[in-house]
Amino acid sequence: MTSARGRLETARRLIESGQAPAARELLLSLRNEPSLDQIEVRFLMAMASLRSGDPAGAIALWRDLLADHPELVRVRLELARALFETGSDESARFHFQRLRAMADLPAAVRSNVERFLDALDARRGWSADLVVAVLPDSNVNSGSSMQSVTLYGLPGFKPSDDLLQHSGVGLYVRGSVGRVLRTSSDFAWVGRATIMRRDFPNSRFDDMNLRADFGPRWIGERDELGVLAVLSQRWLGNERANYGVGARVEWTRRIENWWLSQVGLEQVDFRWRLYPELDGAATRLSGWQSWNIDATTVVHAGAEWYREDLVSRPLSNKRLSALVGANRDFGHGWSLGVQWRSAVTRYDEALAAFDYVDRRDVTNTLSFSVAQRTLQWRGLMPVLYVSFVLNDSSLELYSYRRAVAQIGLSRSF
Repeated sequence: MTSARGRLETARRLIESGQAPAARELLLSLRNEPSLDQIEVRFLMAMASLRSGDPAGAIALWRDLLADHPELVRVRLELARALFETGSDESARFHFQRLRAMADLPAAVRSNVERFLDALDARRGWSADLVVAVLPDSNVNSGSSMQSVTLYGLPGFKPSDDLLQHSGVGLYVRGSVGRVLRTSSDFAWVGRATIMRRDFPNSRFDDMNLRADFGPRWIGERDELGVLAVLSQRWLGNERANYGVGARVEWTRRIENWWLSQVGLEQVDFRWRLYPELDGAATRLSGWQSWNIDATTVVHAGAEWYREDLVSRPLSNKRLSALVGANRDFGHGWSLGVQWRSAVTRYDEALAAFDYVDRRDVTNTLSFSVAQRTLQWRGLMPVLYVSFVLNDSSLELYSYRRAVAQIGLSRSF
C-alpha cells in the first residue's frame, strides 16, 4: 500500500512486531502529511521512539502532544507510564492522579492507574522542588504611603522610614527537599527541609526562612496521618532574627478519586534575638480541599485559623482566612491559574498612641499564574505569578496596597 494511510498502518504493524526503528523512518516521512490526523502520527512516533530504546525522546514527543491537546487520555496514560519507568515519580504521579480524577475513565484503565499509583507510593523516596524568579514588588515591606500620622491626638508625626512604602526588584528563591523512608506497607518516616529567600538591592528588606519537619507517618488505603517535629530559623536583613521549635499534625484523606482533603494543626514557639516582646507561640489550624474536575482542571478551596500569642499584648492577634482557586491546562501548552484569598486579623489590645482604637485588618489578595509547558530547559519551565494585595486597616497607618510579580523558572524533579 502506497497511500499515506497505508504507510501509517504499516508503521503501526512494524511497531507491534518489534521493528520500531523502521517504523520511525516511515513515520518521519508522514509528518505534515495533510491527509492524515497528525495527532495519530505524533503518537505513533513517540511509541516508536519508546520501543527503539529512546524513552527520553518518547517523553518529549508525548509532552509536546499533550501540551497541544491536554484532553487526550491515551497520550497522558502513555506519558505517565514512561515517566514511571524512567524514575520520574513526581511527574508520573501528577499525570496518574489527573487520570484517576476522570469520571468516564474505563474500569480496566482505572484499575491500571491505581496499580501504578500504589507502586509509586511503595517506592516513594527523595523528592525536590525549586523555584527561581525575578521579583518586582511595588511595596517590599508592606509599608504605608502616609507621610504624617496622628499620635496621642496630636497630628504631624512622620512615620519612620521602615514604616514607609518601598518598592524594588529582587530575587526570589524557594527550594525544598524531602525524604520518605517506608519501613512497611502502612508506616514511614518522613523528613523535609524548605528554604525561602527574598533578596533586594537594599539588604535591610531581605528575608530568608529555613524550616525542617520530620517524624512518623501512618498510611492507610485512603488516609495518611503524620506527627512531625518542627524547627525553623529566620533571617531579616541578613541578620539572625528568630528561631522556632514546635510540632505539627497533618492528615490527608482521598474521599473520592477526584476529591482530596487535607487538615493540619501546628504550634511553633518563637524566640526573637533583638525583640523579646515578639516572643511567643504561633498556632495554625488549616484545611484544604482539592477537586480534580477532569484531566485538565483542578479547583481548590481552603480555610485557616491562625493565632499569635506574644509577650506584647497589642501585637498578639488572631486571623481567619479563606481562599478559592482553580488551575486549567489549555492547548498550545498554556496553563492558567487564579486564586482569591481574604483574611481578617484582629489584635488583642488597643494602644493609647492611637486613641485606643481597636486594630482590625482586612486583607484581600487576588493572584494569577501563567505557565508555558512547551518551553522547557533541563526540566525548568517558565512561570509568571502576579498578585495584587489590598490591606484595609482600622488604623490608617497600616493600610497599604501591593502588587507583586514573580517571573522565573520552576522545576519539580
